[in-house]
Amino acid sequence: MINSDNLCMSCMKDIGTEKQCPYCGFHADSKQIEPYLPIRTVLGNRYLVGKLLEYNGDGATYMGLDLSTRESVNIREYFPEGIAQRDSKTLEVSALPGSENIYNECLQSFIEMWRKLMRLSGLSALIKVKDALEGNGTCYAITENIDGITLREYLLRNNVGYISWEKARPLLMPVLSTLGTLHASGIIHRGISPSTLVVAPDGKIRITGFSISQVRSARSELKCQLFNGYAAFEQYGFDGRQGTWTDIYGFGAVLYRTLIGTDPIDATERVTNDRLMVPGKFAEQLPAYVINGLVNALQILPEDRTRTVEELRAELSASPSAAAGSGMDFEPVVPVNVKKPVAQRIVDEEDEEDYTYNKREAAKKRHTRSSVVIVIAA
Repeated sequence: MINSDNLCMSCMKDIGTEKQCPYCGFHADSKQIEPYLPIRTVLGNRYLVGKLLEYNGDGATYMGLDLSTRESVNIREYFPEGIAQRDSKTLEVSALPGSENIYNECLQSFIEMWRKLMRLSGLSALIKVKDALEGNGTCYAITENIDGITLREYLLRNNVGYISWEKARPLLMPVLSTLGTLHASGIIHRGISPSTLVVAPDGKIRITGFSISQVRSARSELKCQLFNGYAAFEQYGFDGRQGTWTDIYGFGAVLYRTLIGTDPIDATERVTNDRLMVPGKFAEQLPAYVINGLVNALQILPEDRTRTVEELRAELSASPSAAAGSGMDFEPVVPVNVKKPVAQRIVDEEDEEDYTYNKREAAKKRHTRSSVVIVIAA
């Protein structure tokens, strides 16, 4: 164990006897907002709790320190907003009366998700999960503390707010590969966005911002967290089940923001005016196969969208044969034909019933377009 008395509880740097941190400005007398864990709480005789960093529908994230390794960490606590309460003396977390079932159900989802992520911590584009411990009626996930910036910040620091495909490809394709491994392990992120992708000091992106599925669905008993412009249509509670294709939409939206410099129009707005604006200079600079890949990834209806990481990787390949194999023709000022998915078995992380694409049922949906119009803005 180390003496933590001289550490700043916001950045975990040694500040000696100073009251205000010279590195981050945090004051030593600052109190944690209730009902979150008090500053300097120690979990499992190993993890020191610092400043609250953020919270959403399924819990809170704190700055922390691993007292055993002396490494700064992030501590993610299951504390679902609106259905949980904490005993201020024992720090025990429990469900509010009447919310016991949903609390316990979501707790099990939280534990399962973080333990799966811990087993996958070797993936290059994934935040490293060091530990997952249960106690106080809840669960705590311990992750590495990445001293980086979000992809959104990274792009905004660029004078033009976007980067070329040549720079975006090595930055984002490892993220796509890691998503494929997550999907194979039954994990769907549902929150891929420039705010949940972090550019680490080594220049590589890590996927962060994991939450249980109930938080990433509008019609849920938990307070939802959806990223406008990046959340897929089915996450808003409309027709269509969530699955691997939900993350495909998020990744496609991130790629669009990275290459074009603006956030995509929100899916709920696009359903009545399904037009993606691509300024003329980008249409001239971007390879046709990249625009085709964007179009297919950003289809509104799940059954019209690229279904898997493998398909999207092929569509974003520079190989002419891969582009030809997609069955798409590119013409930048007219509707782009969209590949229809074949009947297949799609497995969701929570529901393993067969889901077979049915053309007759799809035809009944309100959104009847099978193509996206790329509008070239002069």
